[in-house]
Amino acid sequence: MMTLLMPRPARAIIGHYTAGVPNTHDFFVPPEEGLFFALYTYIYHTDSFRDRNGNPVDHLIVPPRLRPPSTLPLDVTLNQVALSPAILWVPHFTLLGARYGAFLSLGAANANVSAAVEVINRGKQFETGWGFADVYVQPLWLQWSLWRLDLAASYGFYAPTGRFSVGATDNIGLGFWTQQWQVPVAFYFDEARTFSLIMVQTWEYNSKVSGQDLRAGPRLSLNWAISKIWLDGMLETDVLGYDQWQVGFDQGPDQSRLLSGVLDSVHAAGFQLGSPKWGVSLKYLHEFEARQRFQGQIVTFAFGLPLDPLVDLVKGLVE
Repeated sequence: MMTLLMPRPARAIIGHYTAGVPNTHDFFVPPEEGLFFALYTYIYHTDSFRDRNGNPVDHLIVPPRLRPPSTLPLDVTLNQVALSPAILWVPHFTLLGARYGAFLSLGAANANVSAAVEVINRGKQFETGWGFADVYVQPLWLQWSLWRLDLAASYGFYAPTGRFSVGATDNIGLGFWTQQWQVPVAFYFDEARTFSLIMVQTWEYNSKVSGQDLRAGPRLSLNWAISKIWLDGMLETDVLGYDQWQVGFDQGPDQSRLLSGVLDSVHAAGFQLGSPKWGVSLKYLHEFEARQRFQGQIVTFAFGLPLDPLVDLVKGLVE
């Protein structure tokens, strides 16, 4: 398939929430109280960009002026690496009968998928270079636990702190605020709570892009997993995946004319191995269908540890 060379900056926006990052049980409040640190390493590789019909795009047509149109090859290879440290807090008190938590996630990356989509749709090659990403803050995180059911609800927002400039080919941030609402549900097939089905809905609502008369459409993501914990928490195996849809059109005169009326989507499946007792996990996901965005493969590595022992140690040294 083909795409047209756009004459001015016109955005094609992929949302803030990266469904391939969270591990299976990360959507729920940690079972222990205290302060925790987590680090996610996210690697995304793709050499396939899909158009609105799901067909691969590998060249573009330059609109003619005084000569016939010309066809140019388009390199759509993207290797994105992102590091996301996070601080999680689970206090002693409850709220509305639920366990309460909150967390803050920073990030740095060498490329931004949304920026790369925008650049491709303008008929250019994107650039990579490390920079800070937008910050995510989740001040409200509640979880209710019943017989064989865990139900959580959370609210968070992304602040546009990452590197961003209208028309730049190396943006890391997205240049707008996002309000995020999430509802995770886990059903346990056994009384020991080692075998579970997990479903998570995530909704994103966006502000206008800084410096442009453009508002990205709302998005819906569905994470799913079948999880089994073995050997008293020494091993966890999961089959998991995600589905993402843009459920509302971009609004404003600065949206791409080529993409007006187009809703992107992507679907992925894979597996996860980890050790809950040691706080480490490794995940692989394969995107098997996409429209108006990249279609690729994901590898993540994550580990977490409690910070309370370190805090106690520092207090003891100071005192």
